Amino acid sequence: MMTHQQLELPYDEDAQAWNHAFYWKCLSPHGSNTPAPKLSKHLARHFGSAAGFRTAFTQAAESASGFAWIWLVQDRDGALGILTTASSGNPLGSGYIPLLACDVWEHAHDLFRGDKRAEYLNAFWNMVNWDFVAENCLFPASVTAGHGSGQSKSGSRSSGNSQSA
Repeated sequence: MMTHQQLELPYDEDAQAWNHAFYWKCLSPHGSNTPAPKLSKHLARHFGSAAGFRTAFTQAAESASGFAWIWLVQDRDGALGILTTASSGNPLGSGYIPLLACDVWEHAHDLFRGDKRAEYLNAFWNMVNWDFVAENCLFPASVTAGHGSGQSKSGSRSSGNSQSA
């Protein structure tokens, strides 16, 4: 007979495998520090600017404790937000569309950077595969058509909140 903990293990392992597979697609040796104009405009609608998004995302990553993932997510209405999940959690379990993931578990930065998370995050931003992020994004007509430039009401929907799937 299986125990409750044994029954949870496959989900945790599957979720971690999915999270890591998604994370690796978010990175590229040919990554860029700057998203394409269409994505930059969409980020600006929700975070004030692409740089504002990067600052908010980095702050969430720096303040996360323990085993965590930081995500740029989109809800079904197109609003963007930053979500922090613990352990094997991911945005799919909360109904969000994941666009970008950053692994801030200790193994992501301790081995080579000696727990210097800020250095790890700097390197992360130089490797982001913005094409992959844009492929996952559902752009509203105002971004696609080149209209609208104000910040949305939603802002960062769940910055710093821990959730698990």
